[in-house]
Amino acid sequence: MIIAIFLGYTTLLLQLNIPLLLLDTGHYIAQMGLPLALLCIGASIRKKELQSSTLLYFAVGNILILVPLVVTVISYLMGSRGEHLGVLFMMMAAPTAEMSSPMVRIIGGDYYLTSAIIATTTLLSVVTGTIGAFFFYYLGWF
Repeated sequence: MIIAIFLGYTTLLLQLNIPLLLLDTGHYIAQMGLPLALLCIGASIRKKELQSSTLLYFAVGNILILVPLVVTVISYLMGSRGEHLGVLFMMMAAPTAEMSSPMVRIIGGDYYLTSAIIATTTLLSVVTGTIGAFFFYYLGWF
């Protein structure tokens, strides 16, 4: 990932013209990347993590409820309003990135728990993000 970012930034700085065929191919691969990653992550979840893992529930609660709520309230108290506050809330309420799964696996962490966290936050972020946005809109914050 770091190498890809470096190459992309270098291409931008040098203003290299990339052939349209290569750009189209990269675009198609990018469109397949997220669904394929989520499919692989979903296939690697063990039933044990979804049923009895307090770490899973703690992580999902913090990622989808506590952090967005605390950051949005603090930002509101510091003077943010409207679109800026709404965008901040939605960024904080986003699910865990699927890139964290291979990173955790490489460093020898709990790959199964990470996969469960990614899948659960991806599924539930639609609900919690909508409820949170409605709540703050109802309060008149954005």
